[in-house]
Amino acid sequence: HVRAMASYKSTLRFCPTCNNSNWMMGKNETMELVFKCKVCNWVEVVDMQDDPDADEPKKMEDLCCYRHDVLFVAKESIITNPDVVHDPTLTRIYDYECHICLNEEERLRNMG
Repeated sequence: HVRAMASYKSTLRFCPTCNNSNWMMGKNETMELVFKCKVCNWVEVVDMQDDPDADEPKKMEDLCCYRHDVLFVAKESIITNPDVVHDPTLTRIYDYECHICLNEEERLRNMG
């Protein structure tokens, strides 16, 4: 079975002891993946194996400990307003040498 992580939604888990949703994923002393309640310190070991008697394989969302969806990556797509050079609140670098035109005029910091 091919499982695409992009199709899964995050799930909200509740502690079986205190019914709180402040779960965090981590490792225990034996380096097993566990869910731990931040309120009552209940620890639940995550079963990584598929159940042979189950009709469906284990869902990837149950095994995922971290997911980072990158929606905006390309720095080239960042558009800077031309009037930003007149903003006196932005920090400036005065000893900057442009690698393209070799100009040494002041440059706004972090503006590319």
